[in-house]
Amino acid sequence: SLDESMEYLALHKDEAIIIACGSALSSLVKNKIIPDIHILQERFVSKEFLLNYTDENTYKTITCVKLNVVNPEVDDLYRETLILQKANDPGSTLLSSDDYPHSYNVNPTVTNTGVAFCSLLGANTVYLFGLDYGSSETYSKKHSKDTVVLEDDSINTKKQQTMEGNYSKTVYTNEFLIYSCDITEQEIARSSHINWVNIGEGARISGASLKRTEELPRSFKQKLDKARIQNDLGSMFDNNYSIESAYNRIHNTHIPASQSYLVSLLDCFDTIPQTRCAMMTTIGIITKATDIGVNEDAYLPKKLFGLEFANFLSNLYVQISTTQSDEEAIELYKKAIGLLKNHIELVFQDFLAITSTINQQ
Repeated sequence: SLDESMEYLALHKDEAIIIACGSALSSLVKNKIIPDIHILQERFVSKEFLLNYTDENTYKTITCVKLNVVNPEVDDLYRETLILQKANDPGSTLLSSDDYPHSYNVNPTVTNTGVAFCSLLGANTVYLFGLDYGSSETYSKKHSKDTVVLEDDSINTKKQQTMEGNYSKTVYTNEFLIYSCDITEQEIARSSHINWVNIGEGARISGASLKRTEELPRSFKQKLDKARIQNDLGSMFDNNYSIESAYNRIHNTHIPASQSYLVSLLDCFDTIPQTRCAMMTTIGIITKATDIGVNEDAYLPKKLFGLEFANFLSNLYVQISTTQSDEEAIELYKKAIGLLKNHIELVFQDFLAITSTINQQ
């Protein structure tokens, strides 16, 4: 739906702060619309990758707002680079959340980071252009026709899932994009004081009012001082962090807590339960152990394991419960626990190597 709004965006580009999420930058630039802010979220993004979208001179006129996980080599490409600390990320945990607040609802797609940033920015009204989260039956692509896309961009309308679209349309999508839309709705619910406006015929976004491009204002009463806002944007961020303070926090808090956590987790595998009931109880205990500190921004150990670890335990619990005998369950449990123990030991080795390097600094 972004394509349908290009003329409107070009007409009003000097009357609003334009934020481009990820590859949408290339589509805007091709239509002679230079965004004020470019949002980056993906870990794999590099300078070489970004130059597929536009040239270096154009980037020098744009402010980058990126998650802390994005490659630092892209920083010098922009006019200015500002960093959001991603919640539940090891890198963010190393900095005090009291001094550097963590940003939530920034995954799984870059649109989520964009919406979260608008909330943090304190905007009054946010117009959501091109947040389709899928494609219509007549248009089998996920992105704008002018977007530079470096991977398969197709949506198979016969095989994909569907979700409610705007204006009684059906949007063809997948689980990943449905999840992204859900997170956008969560962020909008958290910031309901903002006037969120969903433009076009993409997915219905709960909490956002619905408008067609032709229904948008032709002029705006309140004039926007874009230059002042751009210059003031950096004042929202703080780069006066203390390397010594961060090191002391790592050495005195994170390293001891993580070592104790990993050792305790490995202790759970010392004995093999002899009944299915005991195994399921043990798996439950391990699952609870991996959830320690789940809601604490400053607790590093929980960040050492991803969602796949919890999913593995959940699947093992179900499989143990469906075995026909304790003997069968024991064999399954031994194999699964062996894999888990090996994974934890590898994480532990990596952790010790990293902390050893830190201690040598």
